Amino acid sequence: MINKIYKYIRSHGAAALALSAILLATWEGVENRKHNRLSVLPHVEVSKDFDMATHQFNMHVDSTGLGPAVINGFYTFFDGKLVHSDESHNIWITIKLGLMEEGLHIYSDSSVSAGEFLQPGDSKTLIKLAGQAGQFELDNFRKNISRIGMLLCYCSVYGDNCSNTQTGVISDSFIEENNLAEQCGVKSSSLF
Repeated sequence: MINKIYKYIRSHGAAALALSAILLATWEGVENRKHNRLSVLPHVEVSKDFDMATHQFNMHVDSTGLGPAVINGFYTFFDGKLVHSDESHNIWITIKLGLMEEGLHIYSDSSVSAGEFLQPGDSKTLIKLAGQAGQFELDNFRKNISRIGMLLCYCSVYGDNCSNTQTGVISDSFIEENNLAEQCGVKSSSLF
């Protein structure tokens, strides 16, 4: 009896060992893939700086994730309505004109575009504005600033782990009607 068990182990042991090695290599590959995807997990935040003494405002996007964020959508809003770029591709012109009426002046602006990478630790200033002395109401400074809205959609370099960041007045119904959630590659419930 012992002799038969020994012969069976000897004849089938190599196959069992080979099968175990294949299963272990497969499991290790799956775990390495998960680790690699988590090691490039992006995260983008919007930060706003108010300086009430000098009546200045800055809006930045900061890449605070582990890996680069690949931009797949950037939308600006003013009073809850999407702002389209003009002939010179200036997306902030409508906002500039609207805020100038309130005595606020935008003296620096930039944007991000689809396909652009935000490396971890990068910070990009989107807009800088200041109140023109004697031409704006101090009490309405923050109220006018909150008229500016921004939605930034991004994914990881693998095209997954998509998310968004937003600030300001953005109509939820507008996002749903224009399928911005699908364009951002995220579920609409995570936009709200």
